[in-house]
Amino acid sequence: MTDHTYNPLERSTFEAIAYNAVGRASETNTLAVYQLSHRTGNSGWSVGAVQWDFGQANRGHKVNDLMAGYQAWANAEDRFSDREVASLTTRLQTRGQTGNALTSEELTRLNGYLRSDPGRAFVDELSQQQIQKKWDKVGEPLSQIPWLQTLSASDPAQAAEIVAMTSKLYNQNENRGGDLIRHLQSGEQTSAQTRDWIGSQGIDGLKASARSAIVSGRDNALAGVRLMNDLELGDGRLSQAWSDQVHTRGNVSLTGEFNRNPDVQLLDAMMRDPASGARIFARVDQGTPTEAVTISGANANARLEMSRVTMDRNGGITVVSPNGDTFEQTREGWNRNGTPMQSAGDTRRERDMPDHTDRGEMPRTRADATLPETHPLLRQSQDAVRRLDASLGHPHSPASDCMSASVACLAKSNGFGGVDHVLLSGPTATEPAGARVIVVEGGLTDPAHRLAHMSTETAVRTPMSESLQRLEQMERAQTQLSAQTQMPQQDAAAPTQESHRRGPTV
Repeated sequence: MTDHTYNPLERSTFEAIAYNAVGRASETNTLAVYQLSHRTGNSGWSVGAVQWDFGQANRGHKVNDLMAGYQAWANAEDRFSDREVASLTTRLQTRGQTGNALTSEELTRLNGYLRSDPGRAFVDELSQQQIQKKWDKVGEPLSQIPWLQTLSASDPAQAAEIVAMTSKLYNQNENRGGDLIRHLQSGEQTSAQTRDWIGSQGIDGLKASARSAIVSGRDNALAGVRLMNDLELGDGRLSQAWSDQVHTRGNVSLTGEFNRNPDVQLLDAMMRDPASGARIFARVDQGTPTEAVTISGANANARLEMSRVTMDRNGGITVVSPNGDTFEQTREGWNRNGTPMQSAGDTRRERDMPDHTDRGEMPRTRADATLPETHPLLRQSQDAVRRLDASLGHPHSPASDCMSASVACLAKSNGFGGVDHVLLSGPTATEPAGARVIVVEGGLTDPAHRLAHMSTETAVRTPMSESLQRLEQMERAQTQLSAQTQMPQQDAAAPTQESHRRGPTV
């Protein structure tokens, strides 16, 4: 147990509720944060961990900033025309489920920007504005209610539930959220009574889709805040990690040191999937027997942002980060790629160790070392994948090497003369976003460009050595075919020399 007093009405704790119980647990879940998402209900297009709905009143103007940021970031050949910008702006600002669809290519290009450094800064700015607005409109008014102050001191878990449900409703429908705040100001309510009010008066008169979205959002926020209550009020290892990040370090959004700190990655995954997170908490901090648990991104794009967390039936936890690091929890602490870490929050060991050994990169063989000089497709694929990694905001990793080699093989087998772009696919009727990796020869806006695609999972899981061997086989086959094509002319021109080379006949 730490010295921190759990007070859901205090500003930093309110922010933690907004980011995690509302943002991660009820809005983002295991989907990607740094991409455009088409939500249920009337939200339309949204982005960010703390859902920014471009279709809602007083929020659509940020589409202009999104498009301006994309145009400034994109290469000249990838920029949208003025007409395309106007069309995209209208669709992104349109609420509901119809009349605002984006094409796969539009999503791929915009999401590439959102995962870049300037794109992430844009999304994080929206989240900060959301949090500030939530505090001004929800957190501060609630913190001034006398009976809620008393409840927060005597039963902070119940007070946190009321705060989370109110914040979630306000984010979905500001008018109904304001009604709930006034209802709470008028008299004392329990968490159960607040929940019932949202499911009755809070949705009265709304369309069926809006009612369903509000009720499910309320329940998801409750699941998230109940896990947060466990972390706040417990004294086990996970509770200590939560307190260290949220209260000691002020990392309420769980974004600081994400790629280097397995505690942050684990807590992020738990809050995204609070049902599984609650089972992990029960096993690790309370010693309660439970089934094995796996938390992973819902699609390829999400898996580029969040870690894959597994817990076996004995409570052993493994965290695999988006950049390929494997963290294993032991009695002494975390191991990173088989090497003990000084502590989850200590990054000195990582800085002192070279990335090419610490991240488990495959040692280069003699054949590997010569391939960049003899295979321009491989060099171009590596450059394109590095650009893709940069646009996603992730460092180069062994999975990137595997993808580069797979893409080079794909380009070679399709007769490409070069690799200009490597992209991830957008969502389709049968596949989620990022299910396929696309290799492009030519400009994205050039009608004559050539495309080929393959499964993203296959691309990153095929060993680099296997792809390089296949690439060399294709090169040898092409060389042999060329030689066979030229041989009849050579034989006809020099029959005497050929007989001489064969030696005497026996």
